[in-house]
Order: sequence, then structure tokens, then C-alpha cells
Amino acid sequence: MRKSMAKMVFGLLLLALIACISTAGLANNTIDPGELVSFNGFGVNVAIDRPEYNSSSIMSPPVIRMALQVYNYSQLPVTFDFTTSQRYDFAIYDSVGREVWRWSDGKVFLPVEGQLILQPGESVVYTAEHRFANKTGQPMPTDLYTLKGELTAINKNLWVPRTMEGKVSFWHRRTP
Repeated sequence: MRKSMAKMVFGLLLLALIACISTAGLANNTIDPGELVSFNGFGVNVAIDRPEYNSSSIMSPPVIRMALQVYNYSQLPVTFDFTTSQRYDFAIYDSVGREVWRWSDGKVFLPVEGQLILQPGESVVYTAEHRFANKTGQPMPTDLYTLKGELTAINKNLWVPRTMEGKVSFWHRRTP
């Protein structure tokens, strides 16, 4: 008797939850495409070669190796359209959110349109390296930093945002 009562209460709670979700979905049935990061089995992953970097000498900043993987795990080909020759970007932010480095700074990209077509199960990886130093060449201060990798594309048919991004955090310790 207790089991059947518990099942009935659980069923009623489940129906109430479904009704709430359905009502909320009807009230706000538009999705802001700028908020999507991964949609329908495709997206991005960001990786670095280590979770922590150390600068043991004032003149030897570490080299950060980074990668941005764009993947398609869906059952259909996905096309990303580009408005320039730039396909990706990387940026590093300090613990208060200030951008301290951007891969594309100082680079020039051609104003040519292009496409990346990923078949089901395919992925592409973009890589970069950065000597983690300030503008005078000295290692950055000790802090928790965040690396963001960005795919600078748009897919007009699937409402992919202008920038799909992933991020990963890492420590940089400056030791005397």
C-alpha cells in the first residue's frame, strides 16, 4: 500500500513538473541564438597542455600551448560560414575578467567569405602557442587565468551565434 501511494505521489509530482515546464516554454518560446554554445551535436572544446604554469626566472615566461576543437557528433553535415579569412581566436583573461592577451591582436585578416563543412563524426583542431609574458617580456603575475577559444563563424540555417566559444582555467605562478 505504501509503495503504491509513493508511486502515485511521485507520478503527480512528475505531472506537475511537466506542466510547469510546458507552461514556461509556451510563455517564452523564443531562443536567443547568441546564448547557444553547443546545439544539435556540434560545438567546441578548448584545451591547454598543462593546468599550471610556473615562471622560475624573471626572464623565462612559460609557453602555453592551446587547442580549439570544433566537432560535429550529429548525424548531418554542419556548415559554418566565415566573413573573413579568420577561422578562430584565443584570448586569456585574468581572475577579474580583464583580457591580458588575444591571439588575433595585430593580425590582419582578408575580407573573403569561406566555409567549414564538418561531416558527421568529423572535427577540426586549431592550435596556437603563446609565451606568457607582459608587454615588457616579463612573466605574468601569479593568478588564476582563463583561456577562451572562439570559432568566429556563423551558420545561418542553424542559428549558431557569431562566436562559439569554450574555456578552460589555469594557474600561473611566478616564483622568485
